[in-house]
Amino acid sequence: MNYVVDTHTLLWYVTSDKQLSSRVEKILDEAHHKVNSIIILPSIVLMEAIDVLEKGKVSYRIDEFLNAMQNGGQYELAPISWGIIEEYRKIDTVLEIHDRLIVATALQWNARILTKDAEISKFYPQIVVW
Repeated sequence: MNYVVDTHTLLWYVTSDKQLSSRVEKILDEAHHKVNSIIILPSIVLMEAIDVLEKGKVSYRIDEFLNAMQNGGQYELAPISWGIIEEYRKIDTVLEIHDRLIVATALQWNARILTKDAEISKFYPQIVVW
C-alpha cells in the first residue's frame, strides 16, 4: 500500500511525538522496516519539515532526519510532476496550497494520506488514515 504523509505526521513520527495515532505509527514503522508499505514524501512536505527543523521549532538534527528519509526505509520522494499539477488543478481551492499538493500527490500515486489535518479530512475522508 502507498501512503502520503503530511509534515506534522512525518515530524511526529521521527520525534516519537504522542500526537501520532497508534494506527499511523504502525504503518510508518512497517515502512521504516521495509514491510508492506511505501511512504511517499511530497517535496513540499520535505521542504516544510526542513524549515521547521532549521528554525528550531522541533528538536531533531537535520542531518539525522535527512539520512533517515534517504536510507531508513521505504520512503519515496515525490517531486512536483505534470501529473501532480493536473490533479492539483482539480482540487477545491478551499484547501491551502500545501494541502492541495499533498492531496494531488496522493491522487497521482493512488495512495492514502496519513494526516490529522481537519481540512484534508473534511474534503477527502475516503483517502485519509488517522
